[in-house]
Amino acid sequence: LHNIGPCAFDSCVNLTNCILPDSIEYINAYAFHNCSKLTAINLPDYCGCSEGAFEGTGITTPLFNKVAFLYMPPTFKGHYEILEGICHVISGAFKNCVHLSSIKIPQSVITIGDGAFLNCSNLVEVIVPNDSIQWFGKCVFMDCTALQTVRLPEGLSEIPAGSFLRCKNLNKVNIPRSITSI
Repeated sequence: LHNIGPCAFDSCVNLTNCILPDSIEYINAYAFHNCSKLTAINLPDYCGCSEGAFEGTGITTPLFNKVAFLYMPPTFKGHYEILEGICHVISGAFKNCVHLSSIKIPQSVITIGDGAFLNCSNLVEVIVPNDSIQWFGKCVFMDCTALQTVRLPEGLSEIPAGSFLRCKNLNKVNIPRSITSI
């Protein structure tokens, strides 16, 4: 077994714990969607996942493995610092974390997926300590209505569609010379 299919356990409301074998390489979209009693899951060290894989679960702690940040429960409040060593923030990882106030992204992160911070309406500050990020997807900060300042990393070549859509308090964006497409 290498993958968990889309919606595989969707709405299994009595599922409370899941132990995945190390052979799992990918968890597809909405695989554990609406498993409201699921509070614990072990993740293989190099397993990836699609947006929404853990949406609607009872998981209350951040989910990540050795290479990717996979899921932040929407109930999280305050500042969060992604661990050094994480290389990817998957699509929708922080989606709807309306009480997240700031995020520090470590030097090790090179990609940020589509809508990674979608609707983080109280996110004011994004701290990127250097220029490691090489790519980010569409709508990364869409509906981050409190976001005020962003410094995009040198080396980034594109600002994708909807990146800052409805960021009504955004008043400063530093655009690096490496940007060739907006």
